[in-house]
Amino acid sequence: MMSLIFQKYLQYHLRLANLMWSSPYDLDYAKGLVRRLPRGGRRSRLYSVQLVIFTAYVAGMVRWEVWGDGSADLKLQCMAIVPIFVMFGILGWIWQGDMAAVQLFNSMCSLEMEFFRKFQPREMKIRTSTKGVEHFLQIIIVTVFMCPVFNAIFVLYNPCQPPFLGVMTNFCEDGTWSESLLAALLRLPAMVDFWMSFVCNTSGGVFLTMLYAACDASFLEYLDEVWRLVDFHGRNQETRVRPTE
Repeated sequence: MMSLIFQKYLQYHLRLANLMWSSPYDLDYAKGLVRRLPRGGRRSRLYSVQLVIFTAYVAGMVRWEVWGDGSADLKLQCMAIVPIFVMFGILGWIWQGDMAAVQLFNSMCSLEMEFFRKFQPREMKIRTSTKGVEHFLQIIIVTVFMCPVFNAIFVLYNPCQPPFLGVMTNFCEDGTWSESLLAALLRLPAMVDFWMSFVCNTSGGVFLTMLYAACDASFLEYLDEVWRLVDFHGRNQETRVRPTE
């Protein structure tokens, strides 16, 4: 059942990503399967452009972390943020060209629908681990929206908040935003960081995590059901051939 349960979360996530055209995939609502957008189309090209900009943004983060001005304690604190952006940037490029995760999810959905068609779905019981994966997906969905908002609030309060856009520019001097540009550019870093955080969360890394978690849980659930049915039919067969005393 996990793939079918996951469809609603994936549908919500894809809709959120498609608000800013930050995903090369869409959902086929008729079949409930993920489909790749045509390569060379407007949305696919825009996604590639956003991914290039996001890669440059992440490179700026890494540059500040290695060579930028800042105390060792501050850079150590930022080590919890920078690797996440780097990892999601790499996964975003993988998400653009590798369809293995999407094909795996589509196969699991087809397998579950065929399984439900042949057997009685009312007898299906959701495993405890499957419920845990579902709660994990719920947390991810909330995080995808809340993290960009919190990042924008922090940068709006302090435009020189590391390791975000402000510290990558020459407008920050000793952790203070330039007074001459404060009125004109106060909101610019916050909006850019909000956009980049949104692209980070919807460009592929979170999708891959959700897809593989759902497919793994679905496969384990499927094996449990197959074992239960085999065991049930095995006991029935033993009962039939057992000689009567």
